Formats: sequence, C-alpha cells, structure tokens
Amino acid sequence: MSVVPASLSENGRSLGSVDAIAAAIIGGFVGLAILGAAADAWLSRRRSENKPQQQEGGQQLRPRLWAVFVCTASYGLLIKGLTLTLFQYSVTILAMQVIARTENTIELVQGLAARGMGLAAAFIVTYAMVIPGIKVVLLILGQVL
Repeated sequence: MSVVPASLSENGRSLGSVDAIAAAIIGGFVGLAILGAAADAWLSRRRSENKPQQQEGGQQLRPRLWAVFVCTASYGLLIKGLTLTLFQYSVTILAMQVIARTENTIELVQGLAARGMGLAAAFIVTYAMVIPGIKVVLLILGQVL
C-alpha cells in the first residue's frame, strides 16, 4: 500500500498553498459582501436626496447589493466545482498499482448512470445542477419582472 506524503495534496500543491487559496476565496466573499454593503449605503444616501423607491409597506423594490454580489460569486464557484476533482484514489497491492482513478462531479454522474444507478445520478444532477440552475433563472426573472 502506498502512502501520499502529508505535505502534498492533489495536483502536487502544498497544503499551505491550498490553505492560501481557501483563505483567498473566503476573503473574496467577505470583500464582495463589504463592497456590496458600501454600494448599498452609497445608493441609499443618493436615493434619499431624491425620491426614495419604496413600496407602500416601506420595503425596497430591489435586493441588497451585498446579497447579489455574494450570490453571483457562489454560483460562479458552483460551476467550477462541477469540474474540479471530487475523488482521487489508487489501489496498490504488493507494490503494484491495480487501479488509479480521478473523478469530478460530471464523471461521477456519468459513471453512476453507466452502472445502472440512475436514481443516484438523478439525485446528484437534481441537487447539484438543476435546482441551482432554476434558482438562478428565478433570481434573474425576479429582477427583470
């Protein structure tokens, strides 16, 4: 059985660089939320000088920009997440590699369907692809209509 050194992750990146990438992604989300909140505050001040755009109940007609920015970034990451490596494994017996496999979400769904596990493939497609797609369409329609 072979053991992968603890200092390496997939694609040969060090764990430190993986941690830095994760911190950058989290920082990007926080930065987008702060940028959106600042834009909301600026627009609010600007609209208060003019006639405010509000419904009878006092609710705004548009969603907060910080929510739009974070939602957009999260759906961007979702698309990338479908193609990144989900599983990576190898089986080695007596110093001989028997199988080595790498799968992303799309390959996982294809493999499940090919092996007759259509229900599992349908659940993954539904929850990882269809529902987020419908949510994006509804969010866009909510802004347009």
